Amino acid sequence: SAVHLATIERLRGDWEESARLLDQAGNAVELANDSLGRADVLAARAALAAETGDTTRAEAAETVAIESYAALSNTVGEMLTQLGRGTRLLTARPDEARDALERAHSLATNLGDLDTEIWAALRLAQLGEGDFDSAFEAALERSKQRDPALEIAARHAAALRSGRLEDLETAFDQVRRLSRGAREQALLALDLARNRLNAGQVDDIDALIGRAEFWRTDHPQTLAVRACREAMAVRDAEARSLQARAAQTLGTRIPNGWCPASSSALSN
Repeated sequence: SAVHLATIERLRGDWEESARLLDQAGNAVELANDSLGRADVLAARAALAAETGDTTRAEAAETVAIESYAALSNTVGEMLTQLGRGTRLLTARPDEARDALERAHSLATNLGDLDTEIWAALRLAQLGEGDFDSAFEAALERSKQRDPALEIAARHAAALRSGRLEDLETAFDQVRRLSRGAREQALLALDLARNRLNAGQVDDIDALIGRAEFWRTDHPQTLAVRACREAMAVRDAEARSLQARAAQTLGTRIPNGWCPASSSALSN
C-alpha cells in the first residue's frame, strides 16, 4: 500500500516522496471512508514528522491515531504508535514518554509480541524504569534470533546512557559492523558528531558528517552540525546560512542543544 511505501521512503531518507505517498494514501482513505486506513495514514504522518523534527505535527497526528486505533480496538496499531511516541518523547518529556511506553509494553505483553515488548522495556530502562542491564541483554539475545536492529538500538542506548564519548565511538563501530543500513549509521554518526563538538573536537567530524550525508545530503540535523562547526570556528555568516537551510526542510525545527554554549552565532 501507499502507507507501506511511504514508510520505506522515510527510512531511506526520501522525506518528500514519503509525504507525497501519504497525501495519496490520505486521499484514497477519505474517498473510501476507511477509518482504519485513516489511522494508519495518521500514524505514518506522525513518524515522518518525528523524523524531521516537526514535533507539533507529530504530536497532533499521534494523538488522533492513538485515539482512532483505540476506538477501532486495533491493538497493534495503538501499540506501535505508543512505542513511537514514547521513543520521540524520551528526553524531551520523560513522564509522558513513560506513560506511552508502559502502554506499549502492556499491549505487547498481552499480544505476545516479544520484539515490541523488548523494545519498550529497553526504552523504559533508559528512563530508569527497570534494570537497564537486563533489558540490554534481552535485546542482544533477541537480536541473534530475529533482527540486528534490536542490538543496534541497545548499543546506541547504552552509549548515550553512559555519556562517554569513547562509548559512542565504540557503538558507532559496532553499528557499522552490524548493519549496512544508511539510516542507522547516520543517526548514530550525528550523535557522535554532536558529542565531539561538545568536547571541542571541531576538526574531527568530517567523516561523520559524510556518513550522515550518505543517507540524506540535506538532513536538517546534519546541516545543524555543520552550522555548529562553522560557528565554533567563528564563521558566523556560514553558520547562519546552514541553520537557515536546515530550518527549511519540511518545516523542520532544529532542537535546542545541538551546539555547545560557546556557539553564540546560533543562540541569538
